[in-house]
Amino acid sequence: MTAMLHAHAERLRLGALELGFTVELGMAGTNAVESFDERAMASFREEISGGRHVGVWKGHPICGADFEVRAEAEKGDDGSWRYSYSYSGNASDRFLRRVKFPELSAPVDAHADVLVPYSMGMLVHYDWSSAKNGAPVWVGARNGDFRAFRFAALVNEGGGSPSVYLDWRTDGYASSNVQCHKDREGFARIAVFYDLPFTDEARRRAVRPFLGVIREYNGSWWNAARFYREWAVTRPYYAEAKARAAKRGRLRDVSMWFWNRGEAERVIAPVEKFAADAGVPVALDWYWWHKIPYDTCYPNFWPPREGVEKFRATIERAKRSGIYTQVYINGVSRGEDDPDWANGGEAEALWWDPVRSPGRSPRRVVYNPYSNVALVEMCGEAPVFQAKVREVVRHLVRDGGLEAVYVDQIVCACNKQCFNPRHSHVPGDSDAIVRGYVDFVRTLRVENPGVHFSSEDIGEDYIGTFDSHIILCDSMERFGWWKRRMETVPAFQAVFNDVAVLFGAYTMMDGIPPYDVNWPPEKKWKRELDWPALFPDQFAVELARSAVHGMQPCVHNFRLENASDPRLKDDYAFMVATARWRHENADFLADALLADPGRLESAAKTAKFCSRSTYNAEGKYNTIVHDGIPAVMHSVWRGKDGSVRAMLVNWTRESQKYRLSTPDVSLEGTLPPRTWKTVVSGQ
Repeated sequence: MTAMLHAHAERLRLGALELGFTVELGMAGTNAVESFDERAMASFREEISGGRHVGVWKGHPICGADFEVRAEAEKGDDGSWRYSYSYSGNASDRFLRRVKFPELSAPVDAHADVLVPYSMGMLVHYDWSSAKNGAPVWVGARNGDFRAFRFAALVNEGGGSPSVYLDWRTDGYASSNVQCHKDREGFARIAVFYDLPFTDEARRRAVRPFLGVIREYNGSWWNAARFYREWAVTRPYYAEAKARAAKRGRLRDVSMWFWNRGEAERVIAPVEKFAADAGVPVALDWYWWHKIPYDTCYPNFWPPREGVEKFRATIERAKRSGIYTQVYINGVSRGEDDPDWANGGEAEALWWDPVRSPGRSPRRVVYNPYSNVALVEMCGEAPVFQAKVREVVRHLVRDGGLEAVYVDQIVCACNKQCFNPRHSHVPGDSDAIVRGYVDFVRTLRVENPGVHFSSEDIGEDYIGTFDSHIILCDSMERFGWWKRRMETVPAFQAVFNDVAVLFGAYTMMDGIPPYDVNWPPEKKWKRELDWPALFPDQFAVELARSAVHGMQPCVHNFRLENASDPRLKDDYAFMVATARWRHENADFLADALLADPGRLESAAKTAKFCSRSTYNAEGKYNTIVHDGIPAVMHSVWRGKDGSVRAMLVNWTRESQKYRLSTPDVSLEGTLPPRTWKTVVSGQ
C-alpha cells in the first residue's frame, strides 16, 4: 500500500480523472447557505493498494477538526471504477443539505458534449475553449425533478480525449441529479448531487445511500446508455415494468395521439375524421372535460362539464370508433380554492426545506393567471387528498367507462423533499415522498383492475408504476426552454424502450393554443396571425423528431377544420403518412431498443419556431431560430428477435440526399419530400 499525506487538500486521482466533492451547509431558520469543496479541508490523505484508491479529507473550520470525508474507488476487470462516499464527525449545528460527489474532473475536447438526464435525455453542446473557468454548463436540475435516469456522460466523440460515463446506483428514490461546470482549461467538472434528510444523525455522519460507476470509453451518448442498461435490467422496478408491458392491450398499437381539450364534440370529431382517413389505431388524451376551470379547485374534477350522460356517451362513441381514450386529472396539486381545503390541505402539503424557506411554507404555484389561485403540491403522505383523487378515478371508470386515466405531475414533480412537521416521514426524506406516490398508484390499480395509468414526463423511479408517459422535450423550442444549444436524444429509449410507452408533443397544425370557455372571454386573442405561413416547418420538425425517437406521435389541439384547411394540406398528409409508418412498425418498436445510431449525412436546415404558451397575452410570442437541423432524421432499432431496422424521415418540402453509416446498416439514397423510409438490415 502507498500512502501520501498532503498539507493542503487535493483531489483523489484516478489516472487523468480527479475526484473531489462539494458540501452545502445550512442552518434551520435562516436562508443562508454555505458551500465548500475539498480545498477548504485542512488535510488530505491518499491510499493506493492495487486497484483500490482511498481519499480521506479531514478538518474544516465550521464542521470541526474531526469532520472527515472519505471516498473510495476500486478498479474492476472491465476498467471501470466503482466508487463510494461517506462523511462523519460534523460537530457544528449546520445541516448538510446537499452533497455533491463525485465531482469528477475530466479532460474534454474543445467541443465536447454533456449528456444530462433531463426528460428522455439532453445533449448539451458547449464551446469549452471560450468559456471562463467555473462557468456553468448545466445547472438546470435544482432537485430530482425531471430526472429520467441515473447516469450522465462527457462525450468526446471523435476527439483526442476519451468519453467519460458516470452513474449512481440505487433501488431507492433519493433526490439526485447532475450539474456540470468548466473546471479549468481542458477540463470539465461534472457532479452528482443528492439531497440529505434533516436529522441529527445525517447532520453528524452518513454513508452515501448508493454506489456508482465511472468509466472511460470511446463512443457516443448511446454507448453510455447501453452501459447503464446492463445494470438497470437487473433491478426490481425493471422487472415490474416488464410484467406490466405484457398487459398493454390496445395501448401498444396506438399510431397517433390527439391531445385535445374542451367540449365532447370538439374533442372527438376530429379524431374520428383522422382515424377514418389514416386507417390506423389512434388515441385521445382529453383535457378540460371537467366542470372546474383548468388549474383551479383541484381535485374536484367530477362531475363532467357537460354532464355524466354526455360524458359516458362520448367515451362509448370513442370505443365504437376504436379510439383508445384517457382523460386528465392531477394527482399532486390541490387548489387553495378547494371548498374542502381546511380538511387536510395545509396539513398534507409538501413544504420547502427550513433553510430555503425559513417561514416553512408549502410549495405553491400559480399556473392559471386568470384565476390567480395557487395549486399546492401534496406530499406522498396525503391520505385525505389521495382519497379524493381515488374517488374521482372510481367515477371515471365506473360511471364514465374509461379504460385509462392520466394522473398529472407525479413523475415530473415527486422526486423532491418534504419538510412538513406534521408528517410521519423523516424531514427531507425524498425516498418517502416517492414511495408514497408509488403506493398511491398501486392502490388505484387494485381498485380499478385493468385500467391503464399515465403521467407527465418519464423517470426511472416510476417506470414500474405507470403504463405510459407524456413528454414534451421534442417541442422544446416552442417553450423557449433553452438559451444555449441543446439537442434532445433518445437516451431513455436506449435503456427502457422495451418497457415504457412514450408519447406527446405540443405541436399544433395551425399554431393556435386552446382556450377554455371558463376563462375570461376578453383575454382570448381576437386576431390570430397566419402561423403556418410564419413558421412553415415547425409542425413537421416536431412531429418527425418525436416519431423517429420511437415515441407514439402526438398532435395537440387538433380541430376538425385543420383536416380541410388548404394551408395545412401538406402537413395533414405528412401527419397521415407518419401515423401509417408508425402502424407498420408498431409491433416491432414496442419491444425494440435503440441501436447504435452511427452517422447520417444530409443537408442541414434552418427553421423558425413560435414560442407561445397557453396563457400568453394577445400579441405576445417569441420567434426562435434553430439552425443545423438535419433534413433527414433517423434512428436505428434492434428488435427482440435481433433484427435491425433503420428508420429515416425527410421532413422538408424538397427531396433530400442522405448517407447512413452504422455498425449494422450502411446505405445512401434520396428521400422524396415529407417521406418515411424503413430499411431492414440485410435487405
